Amino acid sequence: KIIKFVSYIAQIFSPTLRHLQAHKIVDELNGWIMQEIDLEKEALGIDALREYSISFSAGKLQSIFSKVHYLKTYPDYNSKNILVINYVEGIPLNNTDTLKNNPEYDVEQSLKNGIQSIFATFSLSKTHMMLHADPHPANLMIQKDGHITFIDCGLITKIEKEHLAKMRKLLLAVYSQDVYETIKNALIMCNVNHKKYHKKIRKDIIAYLEHTTVSSLGY
Repeated sequence: KIIKFVSYIAQIFSPTLRHLQAHKIVDELNGWIMQEIDLEKEALGIDALREYSISFSAGKLQSIFSKVHYLKTYPDYNSKNILVINYVEGIPLNNTDTLKNNPEYDVEQSLKNGIQSIFATFSLSKTHMMLHADPHPANLMIQKDGHITFIDCGLITKIEKEHLAKMRKLLLAVYSQDVYETIKNALIMCNVNHKKYHKKIRKDIIAYLEHTTVSSLGY
């Protein structure tokens, strides 16, 4: 409440913050925090992500998904304040010193398998996509023989079919270095007027696309 109050005050003095509607950003951050600490919701997210990944674990993708793991809950022992999950043996990615000195862990292969699983579901999902939305190093458990487990599932996102299609078009435009299509699809995703904003963001989009030629996509 204090931060939201401050955001309203700040908007009085800052045209930029008024344009960005800072109070709505605070509301969204608050929603993320509340979701992160809701153990019952996290349990549902874990189960949904696990079931979703299983649906891709057969056929040509078996070699990838056989080494990518998700948590398992035990509903009989869970409550509003308690979340019981399976034990995961491994080393968090942020523990770099331990990983470097242990030949049993192939960090590069583990990360490759994890990334491939995400892009496989992103590319092949026909209805929706379940996504672990907080995959920072501490939430990636590196395991032996190239295995990896996504942990801390407080932020699980369901991307609906419509938004998934828009994201695919945007990523294809970025990959193709197509300035016009990148602007067009970015504005569509933001649900704002193309005629009003495309000239305003063109310079930033060009700089961003140049950046992606020598670095990551930046997402």
